[in-house]
Amino acid sequence: MIDVVALGVAGVLEPVAALWRAEIAAARGWLQDRCLPVDGFLRGAGAARRAGHRAPIATAASRSGLALAPRDRVALFQAVGAAVPRPTRPSVRALMLELGREHRLVFLEKGSRERLSAWLDVLGIADVAERKLCTEDLGHEARPPRPLAFRWIAERLGAPAGRCLYVAGAADLGRAARHAGWQVLDVPAAPGVADLESLLCELTQLPGLVRR
Repeated sequence: MIDVVALGVAGVLEPVAALWRAEIAAARGWLQDRCLPVDGFLRGAGAARRAGHRAPIATAASRSGLALAPRDRVALFQAVGAAVPRPTRPSVRALMLELGREHRLVFLEKGSRERLSAWLDVLGIADVAERKLCTEDLGHEARPPRPLAFRWIAERLGAPAGRCLYVAGAADLGRAARHAGWQVLDVPAAPGVADLESLLCELTQLPGLVRR
């Protein structure tokens, strides 16, 4: 029996490679429109992507010395979020809602809350989860592979760890979930929109899918 299903956003809800390309292109256009330096940002974004970092936009901005006011940071995140490819199948949202009726649904990701919120708004699924959590919301001690975020979710939702499932979009978050006593379903390759529909269909058949 599974009470809580936490979906890793990147690598589960959107293909990571496609997401990076869209984000970097959107950020580049946003910077150019404001006559802000682009070359250092692009080098940082490329290095972050090659290294497999999940937040190349934030990483690249930091490494390039790009100092943005809080209002500009939010505007950049919104521009980046608007570039995320939209799912083309309404059934994806319907399946997500079905999953949420059967289980307490959580979206979990690393990085900033502004970025996650903008992203989910673009995908049209911001309202389907009971909780939306970024590990940075809980501070340094929650950074993966530390298990604090998963313990926090289980405690707040009143669910035993063994009855919680993380669908892993990021390997380090998967390790953190296991350390917290959760069940983990690894997604070996980032699915596309069509594959996401298949994944959600399988998840609605829980607990037969679930394994330690």
